[in-house]
Amino acid sequence: MKIIIVSGMAIGRSGVGQFLEAFQGDERFQLICRKDRKSLRNLVAKKRYLNIVLEIMARLFNDLCFYFKLRTIKKNVVIIVHPQTLGYSNFRFITENNVSYLYLLDSWYFCIRSYNYVERNKECLKCIECPTSNRLNMIARTECRSFPTLLSRTKYLAYSRYVKEAIEAEDLRLLYQNDSQKLLASRFFSANKGSVVGMPAVKNVGAAPYVSLELEDFDFVYHGTKEAAKGIYYFLSVAALMPEKSFFVPVERSSIFEGDNTNYKKFDSLSNVTFCDCTWESGLADVVKRAGLVINPTLWSAPVEGALIKSMLINDNVATIASGYSFSTEIPKNAIVELPNCEKAAAQKLRSLAGNWKLDKEAKDKWISKFMSKNNIDSIFESVWSDLHVR
Repeated sequence: MKIIIVSGMAIGRSGVGQFLEAFQGDERFQLICRKDRKSLRNLVAKKRYLNIVLEIMARLFNDLCFYFKLRTIKKNVVIIVHPQTLGYSNFRFITENNVSYLYLLDSWYFCIRSYNYVERNKECLKCIECPTSNRLNMIARTECRSFPTLLSRTKYLAYSRYVKEAIEAEDLRLLYQNDSQKLLASRFFSANKGSVVGMPAVKNVGAAPYVSLELEDFDFVYHGTKEAAKGIYYFLSVAALMPEKSFFVPVERSSIFEGDNTNYKKFDSLSNVTFCDCTWESGLADVVKRAGLVINPTLWSAPVEGALIKSMLINDNVATIASGYSFSTEIPKNAIVELPNCEKAAAQKLRSLAGNWKLDKEAKDKWISKFMSKNNIDSIFESVWSDLHVR
């Protein structure tokens, strides 16, 4: 049996891209996804007009090929990743013509913007915690825009209705990253036979070579992207409140403060923050390893966070922000530093601890070992295989 993995996203540096990459080369899976795209914004900035035309033509051709590949998938076992990137008609076609599973990579079904977060470092639970009978009305009234694919509210609501109907009719089954995500889904679906399969995007980071950026050791290191929901501005807010400490952000300074985001312009001139655009392979791993405390301040109800796990694998001192439906709630309390959502309170806590995080390394190592043994592509294959034999 070969399982087809379908996604409208591409293999790449993003969390989704790394997730899809994990299935490459495994004969048990066939990967059908979009081709990676060059940034039109960068091409415009560099005035490469011929390249812009070629990129647009390549996108059109690749999207057409992707569409025809999707329409040839019939009578197969399929796992869908990021259904909103497929297009509604393609999503329905696949689920109606195959044995289909939906891997919940984000909170898209529960929140139109995928990250249930609003500006100014606030987790938003309006749609997640509203009664199921009121949910569609709540979404219809919200001003939030869909992400990562821009959909109208009408199309999003059509998607939502169909997903719910398909799951409750057992035509579509869910695959969860963690128990908190399954608990969240139980609020919305009256019938659900989904399985918790983990998230196999974390590679054997201990075996990877560390590239040194030849920088100093930092008191606090941010491990995440420039997305506000990931906590970048929360981290910078804490840095502004602790000028005596050194902070590191693995993102280019200009990309964080570009545009008209005047709320955060004040952080551009912080003298105690070092900005450096780097990936895990090109220097971030070394900075994380030597950090006094690594902070992964996710501000939404995140399922498994690859960045958080990678941080814990090579540094015993890691912090995050707890949230009601987040994966971080499943980590033992004595294995991680929990920071409050309020930046001022977080700065006060960090000062009071003064480097004495009082974490239990043995508890952390035991939990990490158990996590890594369960979160791999084997768990996904075995779960689907078992489910097929009981249908």
